Order: sequence, then structure tokens, then C-alpha cells
Amino acid sequence: MDELIQMKQFVENGGELILMDDFGYGNSFLEYAGVPARFDNTSLLDPLFNYKNEYFPRILDFSAGVTGSGIKLIAFNHGTALSGVSQSQALAWSSSVSFLDTNQNGNWIQANPKGRLWWRRPSASVGARSTWCPTPA
Repeated sequence: MDELIQMKQFVENGGELILMDDFGYGNSFLEYAGVPARFDNTSLLDPLFNYKNEYFPRILDFSAGVTGSGIKLIAFNHGTALSGVSQSQALAWSSSVSFLDTNQNGNWIQANPKGRLWWRRPSASVGARSTWCPTPA
């Protein structure tokens, strides 16, 4: 609990927080901070644009603000999705062949969301600054 309090105070005092999830633990902070976004614990796979294999998707398509910072590529290690925020807040998109492996079998089926999935910035903020959740969705 002390870590959650310190993280929230950091953001409330003007710090920017990049929150990365380890399949569920990031949600504790999001809930504590009152941010509506949640990590959903579903693996994002990309059979074509990846580093080593489909569990390490490469993100190559970025918003102008991200591109302007010099970032050209991000490779995820077993990335997941984010829910509770809108596409208009997208920072980056996965490839058109990427998908969320909802049945955890490593293969795309029609029920799995597929296509340009995005990183999102939650709509709520903590204090004066936003909490950024850089996870594909």
C-alpha cells in the first residue's frame, strides 16, 4: 500500500508516471488512483511483425507526438490490452495482423479481436498530471 500512496503522490505533485503491467498488478494502482483504464491480461500476438516470435510484437505505427520524439519501434514482451479508454487517445498501433489471444491458444480465431490495436492514454488524471499506460489494446 505504501508504494501506491507514493506513486499517487508523485503524480499529484506533477510527476509523470509510465505504468507497465505484469499481468494484473498495474490494475491495483489504476484502481487506487481512480483511473478507469484497466489492463485486461489478454496477450497481444503478432505473427508477422514481431521480435523472435508472435509473443514479442513490434509496434511501428505511432501518433505524430510520439514520432516527433524520435521513437521508431517498440517491441513488447508478452504485451496485453487496456480497456476503459477510447481510441481517440491512441499513441501507437499494432499491425493489421496482430490479435488479442483471448482463448490463450496462440492462434487467431474469429472471436479474437484483430487488427490495428492501440496504446492508449487514460481519460482520467490523477491530480494535475496524467497517468500514462503504454500497453497495446
